[in-house]
Amino acid sequence: MALDSDGNVYVSAQNYAAGNSDYLTVKFDPAGTELWRMTTATQGGAYFASAALATDASRGLVLASNAIAPGNPAAMMLVRYRPLVPSPSITSAIAGNARATVVFLPPAGDGGSPITGFTVTCDPGAVAATGAASPIVVTGLQNDVSYSCNVVANSAIGASLPSANVVVTPTAAALPLLISVHSRKTHGARGVFDLPVSLGTSLGGPISVESRAPGTGHQLAFLFSETIFTVGAVSVNDAQAAPVGTASAVASGSEILLTLAGIVDGAQVVVSVAGVNGITSAEVSMGFRLGDVDDSRSVGQGDISAVKARTGQAVDWSNFRYDVNASGSINAADIAVVKARAN
Repeated sequence: MALDSDGNVYVSAQNYAAGNSDYLTVKFDPAGTELWRMTTATQGGAYFASAALATDASRGLVLASNAIAPGNPAAMMLVRYRPLVPSPSITSAIAGNARATVVFLPPAGDGGSPITGFTVTCDPGAVAATGAASPIVVTGLQNDVSYSCNVVANSAIGASLPSANVVVTPTAAALPLLISVHSRKTHGARGVFDLPVSLGTSLGGPISVESRAPGTGHQLAFLFSETIFTVGAVSVNDAQAAPVGTASAVASGSEILLTLAGIVDGAQVVVSVAGVNGITSAEVSMGFRLGDVDDSRSVGQGDISAVKARTGQAVDWSNFRYDVNASGSINAADIAVVKARAN
């Protein structure tokens, strides 16, 4: 038997019948529920010593034993099982000029080890690119060549199963298309965290809500499928098309970073960029409600309870929304901010 760091139990023993031998290994969760079983075949008719089991840091399981079969030299049987991470799923692949932007959803689970990033590979040529999240831009492709691309998730236990392949053909005539928009803030020493902003929504509809404090200004990162050379005009308006606050923009690679100022708590705005590379326009609608961590469009007891439940946690990608003052830690100060805005 062996135990892993999560309290799961592994049991392995000889399984012998009608002159045939193998090992049967079973995994149970801490409550005793069977999770899986594996049969490991060896030499027919072998006699076995007791099995040795060990778990490793990658949540793998190693099974080892001596194996003796009549008429054969002594042998060692060694096998390693490791958990498989489900595959991500590609939602779209956008052709660009000598590049492809692959948009995908993460796997439904992580196999017991946190996902550290993703790798997109396009064939022919096995041209690859990595990133922390969707989308990922693969550069160095040839125009007018059809590529078959897939994505895998990476973690301490290795790569996930690959996604289904999607075919994309880069072209020199590609226009810059808006891929994603993120609300970006620095959380003290914990670093920068981006909140995805829904595309295709309008004011009065299911817009995304930024629940973190504005600080010196809200930053929005517009990611496009092509390198941006000129930004054009930027505007921030309310539902009546009246200007709200101000905005400045800086282009870097395929991203335009907008810094908004003068946005008040509770505002709903449309942020627009016109004349990107002299030809493309893009906009996004979103709201700002400090403390609305559960995205319910109001601040209440649910938000207070959610922040309280995470007090003391280190800020990471799973909980950064609850660090409402963007200080880098979730503590009593965050609870006070939300309480002050309840109801």
